[in-house]
Amino acid sequence: MAASETAEPGARSSVTVPDRPIPNPAAVRDDGEDGWTLLVNPDTAGAMAVNATGVLVWSLVDGKRTVAEILAAVKDRFPNAPDTVRDDVLAYLTKLTEEGFIGQEIPFLNTNCRERREITGRAKG
Repeated sequence: MAASETAEPGARSSVTVPDRPIPNPAAVRDDGEDGWTLLVNPDTAGAMAVNATGVLVWSLVDGKRTVAEILAAVKDRFPNAPDTVRDDVLAYLTKLTEEGFIGQEIPFLNTNCRERREITGRAKG
């Protein structure tokens, strides 16, 4: 899914993928003519080259779908995918979270306004 993914099999991340991940609104998607798409995070100056499956997963990250619903949609799209598809998608979502491309909505109360939501992600620095 991601060309930059270098995590070893079985490696554990300290980052938890949110149950309903949302895309970082600052993230930029650039579809290349070669079948690869570049995701750029201006907040961290990070970038990831992703294939068509990675783009599908990215497009399903909308803050409304749960991780389970994203997995189901990928399995529906690729019914003959190998048994590792669940682990592959979870690893990709973890990488997106680690790199600040996705986060979660959290309630934020302000005395001057009603409840509103903000994105949280892991900032590099």
